[in-house]
Amino acid sequence: MLGSTRPSLPREKTEARGAVFPRSAVFCAPSVLAKSAEAPVAVLLLPVVLLFDRPGSFLTASRTAIWAMVSLALLSSALAYLIYFRLIARAGATNALIVTFLLPVSAILLGVVLLNEIVDARQIAGMAAIFIGVAAIDGRAARFIARTLRR
Repeated sequence: MLGSTRPSLPREKTEARGAVFPRSAVFCAPSVLAKSAEAPVAVLLLPVVLLFDRPGSFLTASRTAIWAMVSLALLSSALAYLIYFRLIARAGATNALIVTFLLPVSAILLGVVLLNEIVDARQIAGMAAIFIGVAAIDGRAARFIARTLRR
């Protein structure tokens, strides 16, 4: 900007600060960082919800519906976050990420068990690819094969 008296940071410096900040943010827990990332999104989406949804319908909902919503929020979201960040702290970020790869497998298996869905060959191939990928990322299978070949 010509004529500006404010010093401007080059793009590289601001990107570097964004990449280094999570590593240097040892003063707060990872769950606080996650919540601070979600709060602005909630604030940004609130006008959209008020504009396109019927927020007054919440006031006419039954107690059962409200308790169902509160229990889903507490058990499915809040408790899941606590478990996920505990998993990151105990097993590491890579192992926590491996768990997320298994979501499609569990969805397919739950569909078979609860909804009597039929498993397609593509789904079996997809589950096999997921298991191979998880084994490759985890590294235990590779270490086992390497130990076996050394003998």
